[in-house]
Amino acid sequence: LANYTSRYLADALPAAALRHGVMLEVFEAPYDQLPQQVFPAGTDLKKSGCDAVFIAVDHRPLGITGSLTDVEEAGRRVQGAIGLLDSLATEIGRSMGVRAILHTLPQTPDSLTGSYDALFAGSQRAQIARLNDGIRTLCGSGGHMLIDFEFLAASAGLSAWHDAKLWQAARLPFHLDAIPL
Repeated sequence: LANYTSRYLADALPAAALRHGVMLEVFEAPYDQLPQQVFPAGTDLKKSGCDAVFIAVDHRPLGITGSLTDVEEAGRRVQGAIGLLDSLATEIGRSMGVRAILHTLPQTPDSLTGSYDALFAGSQRAQIARLNDGIRTLCGSGGHMLIDFEFLAASAGLSAWHDAKLWQAARLPFHLDAIPL
């Protein structure tokens, strides 16, 4: 369940899971159909018989698209994204009886003001940090599982993880060389 092109990830996950002795079958929901697949009854997702649902999101479709001088607007966007993820994960548990898997979001290599981005609440860096804090809180209090993409991307290197051309061309949230991490 993703708000970005997930075909490459869906293809790589079963092979990566086998390395760890896990037999994985992937059901891939249609592109950018998170609420449409989770909330109505009778959707393909709800008929799929999944044991867990991975909610894969990128910061851009969530509205975290850059630094904002309006700190209150930045806060609203972060809270809106957290609220969306919370409602999706909660509904998956309620209606399907399975756990949701959320992930943190990697920081971007872009900076508007350098080191000051860490201090300015409206910066994209600060927004992603608050969003990640909210995701960790949702997983800790809501019983959802967590994959730490923030750590994976930092380990790989942010410049190696992100590829602006692939985002524009195919809505891929990370470079294909990062598969499978």
